[in-house]
Amino acid sequence: MGKLILGALIISFAPILVKAGDIGPTLIAFYRCVVAAVFQLGLLLLIPRLRPERAFMRSPQVWLASAGAGLFFALDLFVWHRSVVYTGAGMGTILANTQVFYVAVIGVLLYGEKVTARFALAVPLAFLGVYLLAIHGASPARGEHYMWGVACGVTTGVMYTVFLVFLRKAEKVLGTRGTLWNLAWMSAIAGFFLLLFSLMEGTFVIPGKADVLWVVLLGLGPQTCGWLLITRGVGEVPISKAGLILLLQPLLATVMGTFIYGESFDVVQVVGACLTVGGIYLGVTRNAEA
Repeated sequence: MGKLILGALIISFAPILVKAGDIGPTLIAFYRCVVAAVFQLGLLLLIPRLRPERAFMRSPQVWLASAGAGLFFALDLFVWHRSVVYTGAGMGTILANTQVFYVAVIGVLLYGEKVTARFALAVPLAFLGVYLLAIHGASPARGEHYMWGVACGVTTGVMYTVFLVFLRKAEKVLGTRGTLWNLAWMSAIAGFFLLLFSLMEGTFVIPGKADVLWVVLLGLGPQTCGWLLITRGVGEVPISKAGLILLLQPLLATVMGTFIYGESFDVVQVVGACLTVGGIYLGVTRNAEA
């Protein structure tokens, strides 16, 4: 359980670091992937026991799955960073966690999972919360891009879901020893696509020396350490407890966004956030025993 708590804590800093510098949302996504890929591949070179067996690494199925994961992780970061910038660290993270419901839909359509009463309650509850967060929060004081940020946040959930499908396909072949290898290549491939997006936007240079620190912290912290801890820790506790622990991420991001950046929620938005987080928890634990 300790790994899961620490992983959720580390990942909750991701939106805070995204907003910390003067780097554009696409450019910081590119550099976080580059830093993560270099660090992860370096670990694989230095510590052979972290690598999967060579036969698995040569599998076309693994490479295709990693390529798919990298592409959709790039798209995920592309929209999520915009959501964080336009709506706030807390709001963007809460909206991104709606991926729980899209993952469940994939489970029903592709793997024949049953729709439980808990899940049937979770979906309308969560999206009522999203409605309150979006519609009531839209005001001139929040900026002209606020609704665009909400749309990006919900889209993040879709991109993240497809990313997870590809990532799990590769994990299934590689096994637990292949987690770091899989993350490394996924980061590298995502970095390649984000480089193309950055070049299309005409931005490629980090504006200041201080911004380098935020990029390095983002790549080494949330994208490497946070992901590894959560991946290793999620199977060590019951799903209901894991779901509750993982909700530390949007909750802590919201608290830090309030104190560090002065992000504010009125009463209706607080109700909306609580409904969404509650629905996400029910969605995560949909197969838990009553």
